[in-house]
Amino acid sequence: MKAEAGILLVSIPITLTEREQVATLRAKGLSVRAIAEKLEISKSTAGRYVQEYEAKSKQSSMT
Repeated sequence: MKAEAGILLVSIPITLTEREQVATLRAKGLSVRAIAEKLEISKSTAGRYVQEYEAKSKQSSMT
């Protein structure tokens, strides 16, 4: 714990969901196979999450 200007700062670990982890790794350029291996999930699950991530990214860029 650390105090700054009278405010106590507490470090709280934040855990990303599997989908968020996949999105982060895909944004870093990893392949579906590499993501699946790194997260220890099936290639089909990783592929589905990547498709969802890319579809959302495409929708965001269109607005």
